[in-house]
Amino acid sequence: MPLLFKLGNVSNPLTLAADNFDVTFQSYSTTPDAGLDDSHNVVPPIIHNIFIGNNATLRPSWEVARASCRKQHPGYTFEFWDEDRAQDFVQRQFPAVWPMWRDYEFSIQKADSLRYMILYYYGGIFMDMDLNCERPLTPLRQFDFIAAAAHPAGVSNGFIMAKPRLPFLGQVIQRLEAFDLSWFGLPYATVSFSTGCHFLSTMYATTTLPRTNLRVLQGPPSQPRMHQLNGNASTPIFRHLGSSSWHSWDAAFFKLFRHPSQAAGGLLANARDAKCATLGLVPLLGIVGAMVLVLKVVYKAVRRRRLLVGKHGLSGGDLRRSKEDVV
Repeated sequence: MPLLFKLGNVSNPLTLAADNFDVTFQSYSTTPDAGLDDSHNVVPPIIHNIFIGNNATLRPSWEVARASCRKQHPGYTFEFWDEDRAQDFVQRQFPAVWPMWRDYEFSIQKADSLRYMILYYYGGIFMDMDLNCERPLTPLRQFDFIAAAAHPAGVSNGFIMAKPRLPFLGQVIQRLEAFDLSWFGLPYATVSFSTGCHFLSTMYATTTLPRTNLRVLQGPPSQPRMHQLNGNASTPIFRHLGSSSWHSWDAAFFKLFRHPSQAAGGLLANARDAKCATLGLVPLLGIVGAMVLVLKVVYKAVRRRRLLVGKHGLSGGDLRRSKEDVV
């Protein structure tokens, strides 16, 4: 797993020069695109939303966001995936993944991995529930794969477009099991590295497949962060509500270990950037590893003391002399 991704190291961004594509979207209409010629597009006109959990906790603002996307895409099919529908789909279409998916500790791990499976099987557009559509996404559907650039680096998994049966997504699904690890019980780390943005960025950076058709949506050189979905952000195609509903208590802690170029300004000044923050893990793992070792030493010392007291009825002053009695 790469320990650090550099912001400028996107290997295959969309550009005007290479793709004749205006990443500012000023050349494309904001009018809903019903009736446009769709014959040259490879990504099907399907928009997928996922919510794993109690549907009663769906936020009203998310339904407003979904309504904005329906308005901009009147000819599209909209698919909503709740937990019951997701379970049936994974069991039937990805039986080898099902036991792991069923046993994921966090609901967001199910939602993350499900988006890769849905896009591989059906193709289309996945977007987080907190994205308001500001204009039609149809101009992007000519490309086999699109993901937004993340901040401070890598790619986001909050907005992905793909044609069906894309080999890259098949590889992503195959590698889920190898990354199904618990990171010292830290929820944010476990999610990000096992299924989330860091996982997808790692898959993108290390894929053995050609990346020529795996495009990353970022701004022009003068505004490289134009399409990054961090916090309450507005981009040419989305208004992001910045829900970050899955973030746990350790998300703020992880922001201490951003790339040094992103660390200036302190924790609170950049608190909204945690959505897909990609981490420099060397200092983090050193600190967490040291903490784990200290806890193990303390635990063993306490356990040894209890064994000695229980076995010999010794006072505290006798413990040092009696160590040799304990196996």
